[in-house]
Amino acid sequence: MKQKVIEKAKRIETIDILRGFFIFSIIVVHLARFPNGYDAFTGRGILWVTNSEGFFLMSGMLIGMVRGRKDMALPFKTVARKLFKRGLMLYVWTIGLTLLFTFFEIQSGLATIKPGVWQGAISWQLLVDSATFKYVYSWADFLQYYSVYLLLSIPAIYALRKGKWWLV
Repeated sequence: MKQKVIEKAKRIETIDILRGFFIFSIIVVHLARFPNGYDAFTGRGILWVTNSEGFFLMSGMLIGMVRGRKDMALPFKTVARKLFKRGLMLYVWTIGLTLLFTFFEIQSGLATIKPGVWQGAISWQLLVDSATFKYVYSWADFLQYYSVYLLLSIPAIYALRKGKWWLV
């Protein structure tokens, strides 16, 4: 009986390099040491489109490539479950980090880099507002988008599988 050999897909190095560049740029911008030698490459985070959006774009492309194309042989339910679990995990991390950072900042009295810290006592309302993304601590704010977009990628992958690419 002949065994089917599955060839491991090759990574696209350009995407890896771009993601690395975006992560590096995001770190440099968040260090907020201006002027520095990287300003010409990072844009200081003050351009119309920042490196964060570039990272999200690359991550979205990879979701489409990995879950949309490479996982084509898997049943849709399996792919949707993977995306849902990852989105749920990021949702829980967003809430957890929001509560942790907020609690630390309120207790320590240290000021954050970004404005908009929870005003008031630590209460159930903080938990409710965190769970509904009405309030997200500034150091965890990117995770809320990532979790929502991962959940939205499920119907997008479904549409692509059904040939409705124009909906995506």
